[in-house]
Amino acid sequence: MSKDSTKQEFNINVDNYNKIRRLLRYLFVYGCYSRNDLAQEGIMSKRSYDDELRRIKFWLKDDYLKEQRRFKQKYIRMKYDCYQYIENYLLDSYLSKTFTYKEISLFFVLLQALGEEQSALTLEEILNKNISLHNPDISESTVSRNLDRMVKWGLLKKHSQSKRHTYQIADNLLDTLSELELENLYQAISFFCNVSPLSLPGYYLKKTLENYHLYHRKIEIQKKKNFIYHFSYFHQALEEEVIWQLLNAISQKRQVKLVYRKKQATEKNYVIVIPLKIILDIQQGRWFLIGKTSHPNLSIFTVSRIEEVFLEETVELNDETYQSLLGANLSKSWLISTLSQGQQTKQIRVKFTLDKSQWNYLLEKVRREKKWGEIEMIDQNNFILTIEVNDIYEIKPWLRSFNFHAEILPENGHNLRENFRQEWEVMLQEYEKD
Repeated sequence: MSKDSTKQEFNINVDNYNKIRRLLRYLFVYGCYSRNDLAQEGIMSKRSYDDELRRIKFWLKDDYLKEQRRFKQKYIRMKYDCYQYIENYLLDSYLSKTFTYKEISLFFVLLQALGEEQSALTLEEILNKNISLHNPDISESTVSRNLDRMVKWGLLKKHSQSKRHTYQIADNLLDTLSELELENLYQAISFFCNVSPLSLPGYYLKKTLENYHLYHRKIEIQKKKNFIYHFSYFHQALEEEVIWQLLNAISQKRQVKLVYRKKQATEKNYVIVIPLKIILDIQQGRWFLIGKTSHPNLSIFTVSRIEEVFLEETVELNDETYQSLLGANLSKSWLISTLSQGQQTKQIRVKFTLDKSQWNYLLEKVRREKKWGEIEMIDQNNFILTIEVNDIYEIKPWLRSFNFHAEILPENGHNLRENFRQEWEVMLQEYEKD
């Protein structure tokens, strides 16, 4: 017997999406970590790295991966170009799912059994359709449970009269649409699933329409690249599964138990939280959860560090309580900063000096992006923005985007002006070295 025949076949399916999510984030967002780096940081073992990378390569085209070697180390990163890659290819990672043969075969056998009949069938009639030929060990309770799951998913209809339940395949709404309506629907979904913060449902629907065209209408749909999307960060989709669980908990007013991995920590932490609000930083593609724990102040969690979410008991939280918890803390938050007890907001005054060629553009940019605050016109080339914020450092990236056109004016309550000056000095020193 050869060595190859004794080797166990590699399982390409995903049984723990957290591992895939973690590696995809390091490959896409950073791309500067080698296999050894991740192992030394305690992020992922070398064996896990090899296994998860092999799974990623199974469904991801080589066009999206780039390998580089430096000092005998191999570094892998994922490519991103908003002009070249319109569709979020990371969403395909959710399509990898572990199923047993019994689970997946029963699903199709039930659809086939019901599709052969025009009328609805009882559970007994379905069992008489030789279901056991495909699954000899299948039980009546397993078939009943799977039928109810398919009803919940909208694949089947269930009719109940007294104690008699019948099942039949649900009507397909797409059958009622014309070719033009289907094309318009497809183009609309293609647009909205790329601009919506939560894109996974639209992505699934788009794939369903493509398969429906191909297998039911026998037409291959024309994929048109009509748009290019700015601030479309693919990696924010990696947290969508967690986001949907948190939104479900918020709508049900339920506490959650989070499996949370703190920064630079290899051990998992369990935290009981009342989730209140989810915030997306669209300029960085990062999700944050604002919640209430046993701590007197509101707590902020980076969603990318949440590995699992468990629903806990319902909490008494009316709309007034909800608004009071968030309103006072977040009304002057540039992104996610909250005010602790005794803290006050800080006032920032920024002088913008513009030349005539950029006057309208930069003035409108400030008006559009400032969220709140007052603009005082000084003359044709200068104006001052006065704004109060919870955290002066949280607004720094936005102010930095204006480069030398923005000058932080002196204030007694903070050192933001000095902080910017020190940053410029460090940058000048670095450039002078070159």
